[in-house]
Formats: sequence, C-alpha cells, structure tokens
Amino acid sequence: MYTLACKDIGDGSSDCHYVSKGEDVNGVISDMTAHANSEHAEEVKKMMENMTEDEMVSMMKTKVKTV
Repeated sequence: MYTLACKDIGDGSSDCHYVSKGEDVNGVISDMTAHANSEHAEEVKKMMENMTEDEMVSMMKTKVKTV
C-alpha cells in the first residue's frame, strides 16, 4: 500500500491531516490532486505559478511512502 500525506506537499506548513492511501502510486497522486484542488485551491494555484503539472506530479511521487 502507498500513502501520501497532504502536510508533506508544498512548504510543509499545512496542518491538514488528510492522507491518500491506495494500491498504486498513480491512484494515490490522483486522489491527492483532487483533495488539494478541492480543499487547498489557493495554495495549489500559488504552487503552480512556479512549476508545471508534470513537475508537480514528479514532486508528489518523491513524497509517496510505502507501508
């Protein structure tokens, strides 16, 4: 199983406790992307000013943990 915590994305200042869990990395990233766009739209907008969508996905992949 793979996990990705919302607080691990971005600058680390988020106190959001959402954790995406799944059996494959792409599913976890897709779920986290949906969560971030829904709950943290302004933060996502700011992050996307400095990186492409591919760069964002690559960054999230580095934060995914195997449990």
